[in-house]
Amino acid sequence: MSAGLKRHLLVTVGALFLLLMTQRPAHADNITIDTTSLQGNASGPFELAFVLLDASISGDGNNTAVLSNFDFGGGSAGAVTNSGGGVTGGLLSTIILTDSSPTGLNFIVSAFTPGTVFSFNLAMTANADLTINPSSGLPGDQLVFFILDSTGLPIPSTANSTPGAFALATIGPGGLTVQQFSVPAPASVPEPATILLLGSGLVLGLRCKRRHLN
Repeated sequence: MSAGLKRHLLVTVGALFLLLMTQRPAHADNITIDTTSLQGNASGPFELAFVLLDASISGDGNNTAVLSNFDFGGGSAGAVTNSGGGVTGGLLSTIILTDSSPTGLNFIVSAFTPGTVFSFNLAMTANADLTINPSSGLPGDQLVFFILDSTGLPIPSTANSTPGAFALATIGPGGLTVQQFSVPAPASVPEPATILLLGSGLVLGLRCKRRHLN
């Protein structure tokens, strides 16, 4: 074997080794949301929105999110109502999102009927972007899961950093971080004694105002 061929093989093997070292394996999680309060809710009908954001805004296609084993807790899946970028599949099987759109936005929106819970398995690669576009505002690629109301807006969730998000999978310097959020608890109903006190105060206030006018 010639010295030139040996050198070429060594360079090829070295490049392959570096590639394998930088490709992080997929991270798996189960996402479960209590959707009991959405059953018969006046804000419906509802839709599920899954968005994979490319932090490089280049369509580099270096990360993929696979969503599977959808469980509607007595509810049901509906049709895909909108999608764009690198996405295939649907709620009746498996959804695969790849950050291949040069706009940085890869998404799918599907109708659904809420049951008691909504859950799915998330498997996502965690490859760092070589270049981050500052306008993305992200440390790395990010998957976001929303529930949309009848106006197409995200319903409230307990997330603070990304209002309306029910799941965030973000690739950062330390790898992939997955966060889950829930539907906020409904406002508490005042106890009867509290209602009585409020009513008494209102009546007293109206009497005082009437005396003042007279």
